[in-house]
Amino acid sequence: YQMNIVENSRMNDGIYTLPLQFYIEALFGDAANIENAGVTIDDKNWIWSEFAEISKELANKGGHSVSMGNRSPELLLNNLVSDNYAKLLNGRTASFDSAFFIDLLKQVKSLYDDKVIKSDFVDSQKTNFTLSLITSPSDYLLRRSLYYDNGKIYQKPHSADQQSGVSFSVTRELAMNANSTVKGEAWNFMKFLMSEEMQSSFPELTSISINKAVNDKAIKDLVKQGVVSHPKAGKAIEASEENLQPFKEMVSEARLRNYGYNDEHNMLPTIIAEEAKAFFTGQKSAEATAKLIQNRIMIYLNE
Repeated sequence: YQMNIVENSRMNDGIYTLPLQFYIEALFGDAANIENAGVTIDDKNWIWSEFAEISKELANKGGHSVSMGNRSPELLLNNLVSDNYAKLLNGRTASFDSAFFIDLLKQVKSLYDDKVIKSDFVDSQKTNFTLSLITSPSDYLLRRSLYYDNGKIYQKPHSADQQSGVSFSVTRELAMNANSTVKGEAWNFMKFLMSEEMQSSFPELTSISINKAVNDKAIKDLVKQGVVSHPKAGKAIEASEENLQPFKEMVSEARLRNYGYNDEHNMLPTIIAEEAKAFFTGQKSAEATAKLIQNRIMIYLNE
């Protein structure tokens, strides 16, 4: 199995859910524009404040004036919250009224105030970077050519306290009820869902599997197919072992789990996004916004 995905889904030193499938989160960059501007990026070590400085440097040296578009400040804030979960959440204790979270709010707002990032639609050809999810080996090949004529994949910026690594988000996961009277049967069922037989039955392009054999077969089948194509990519792309090696490395280096996406099982990003809008639109101060978020999250945790 992809144990890096399981181990890096730990919270408070425990594994509470079993991931079944996942996406890779990557930053696609306009390599030609970045190289022409003479800007060097150490994406293994950069944090969001360095991303902002590099974006300004690119704009000053002939790169695109906007580094990233089509991303709301609320969504970016939840990305940063995910990067700093350990500082903000500990069991049923939250610290969203802390100076640390208030600084996160202000940091995100400054990226939009300085027009480094825009929430409005911006054609990717007019941006330095596009943050996107990779859902399969073929999806990886297509996205390499989809956003930029000469694209390069970078690791997403992380928080100062995080180790370097590729970001990922889990799309399917299971948990066992601690009070179950049939834990043996439940565990056998969970193992069955992780098996090559079951993981192979999920539709193509759904997600990357927790089962290594399934991922290896998907790559072999793609290489045997020879090419992948998509109308938006504009051309057929060679599917070779060499072209797919970076994808394999990204999967094995995935260790930064992103909890910041809204879904029906995680209300925290929804609460943060709803309350943060008032700050990003100038209706409330960072301090007042943080207090509201803290109150709502504490009510939710105590329920």
